[in-house]
Amino acid sequence: MRRFAVAAGAALLAATAAAQDFSTARATEVISVSGGQNWLFGSACYRYDDGTSEDSLGLTAGGNMAWFQWFDPPTEGCQTIASVSSAIGWTGRTSELPLIGTQLRAWVWDDPNNDGDATDLGSPIASGSAAITNADDDLPNVVRMDIPVTVTSRFFIGVAAEHDVGQFPGPLDQDSTLRGRAWIAGNNDPGQSFDPNNVGGGLGIRDLESIGFAGVWLMTGDVCENPCDMDCDGEVNAFDIEPFLDLLFGPDPMPCCEGTGDTNGDGVVNAFDIEPFLDCLFP
Repeated sequence: MRRFAVAAGAALLAATAAAQDFSTARATEVISVSGGQNWLFGSACYRYDDGTSEDSLGLTAGGNMAWFQWFDPPTEGCQTIASVSSAIGWTGRTSELPLIGTQLRAWVWDDPNNDGDATDLGSPIASGSAAITNADDDLPNVVRMDIPVTVTSRFFIGVAAEHDVGQFPGPLDQDSTLRGRAWIAGNNDPGQSFDPNNVGGGLGIRDLESIGFAGVWLMTGDVCENPCDMDCDGEVNAFDIEPFLDLLFGPDPMPCCEGTGDTNGDGVVNAFDIEPFLDCLFP
């Protein structure tokens, strides 16, 4: 499928981002359907997308791009965010080199005045990083927060990744009528990364609709409600075995959220949790 990059000029180094700073993997029409914030206990508590990308975005000149969006917490449950997940790219990609193995950084910010405007965000209240393991397949890349964070009002989650010219890491779901939630920023100065403490630095920060890219990101804020879900990806499967063993026998065990691994609910992780963990794997 043909790909194009919006022509870029001197505005690439401007303080305020403009549409020409960002390139799109393809030209698409926006399909308008109803949408809303989904509360999915035990997995993606915070999610707008439908799980399928229709396009992806990148910096026209390459660099370190960040994409994020705001959410409101429910009145009960889901307040503690243990990880952030994002797809990378989109399934229609045909030629660019994948971003597998590069670093994906993730953050949670408090919205200081609960207005959904990302231009006044301060320093993040949680952060983490992980290597990208999935790209161009709509599968989530899970980044555990170094310390899980509790949210009580509107907040933003976001990620950033380094990419080259012609790569499009930001996964865009265009099957949505939701507007004003998704934002984009970045930096393409040589050797400079997106700064989560200064989201308006570099190319500046803009909401997607204002630069002509309607939609929401394939991005979720996740909690661990199942103590057998050792990697906090919302599923219990073979990928949870190694982190469970690490938690039992590792020198520096670090569960992805409080209570993970305590499968019998006695407050500690020890040999008595093995049988309940196996029951989770093979119900």
